[in-house]
Amino acid sequence: MTKFVQAVLLSLILANNLFADTVVFNNNQLTIPSVSVGDKMYAVNLDLVTNSNPLQFQLLSPIFGEVLSNAVSAAFSNNTLTINQVMVGDNLYDASLQLVSDSPLSFELLQADIICLSCAQSQGVDGSPTLLSASFFNQDKIPVNYSCEGASLSPALTWTPGPEGTVSYAIIMDDPDAVPVAGFTWVHMNLFNIPATTYTIAEGITSNSLPSGASFGLNHNNNNAYDGPCPPPGQGLHNYYWRVYALNETISLPSKPMSRSEFESAYANQILASSYLLHGIFER
Repeated sequence: MTKFVQAVLLSLILANNLFADTVVFNNNQLTIPSVSVGDKMYAVNLDLVTNSNPLQFQLLSPIFGEVLSNAVSAAFSNNTLTINQVMVGDNLYDASLQLVSDSPLSFELLQADIICLSCAQSQGVDGSPTLLSASFFNQDKIPVNYSCEGASLSPALTWTPGPEGTVSYAIIMDDPDAVPVAGFTWVHMNLFNIPATTYTIAEGITSNSLPSGASFGLNHNNNNAYDGPCPPPGQGLHNYYWRVYALNETISLPSKPMSRSEFESAYANQILASSYLLHGIFER
């Protein structure tokens, strides 16, 4: 798929300043974390089975997730699949594909536009897995509903599968801008031992709705939960970061909150890969 798509795309006009990759093609798998089908929103994972024209994909697993959000990264309408911001290699594109067969599922590339060249490098993508959100764009403001000013819901997250040997995933969300006030990086979520077959966390996850085997660790509010951004009023913008880790084992639940840097140091021998940072900003 990469050579075929890139051959078409290289002749198209480059646009700048878009950096939120919401759809990823990696290792012959197309992950769409937010696709509109009728009036519902789903996350899907497709496997490339025919690298020709038209391209053919098969559903790797049943549609996973529920309605994720109102943010649309891909939509299917009038037999046309429109994909906003698909990462192919290091480059980011918009694309539209025409459905030519539904058994097997086959699409024909209609149009593709280069959005950003070498985006993976500029965003710090260091390999699989790649972390995405259907709740807000990377480097954008975090909606109030995911903060202490709203319902403090955890955002919907989706990531591509980790490398061979992945046994579990961990996700950490923290605020390094808390250091001047608290004296340390404030941890808002530690989530450990997510099964290797799980690639999505629905919006508003709680201890009662975690994937089997997964557990929250303590955060700096002394809760085994997600607690949304809540910087002191008037202090200005804080930067919040999520990172997903692929590990080669399940781990014992740490007894204290762990920031990203602390986790990376403590579990250096167990971490197979880590995604680029999902970055959001918030102020009160």
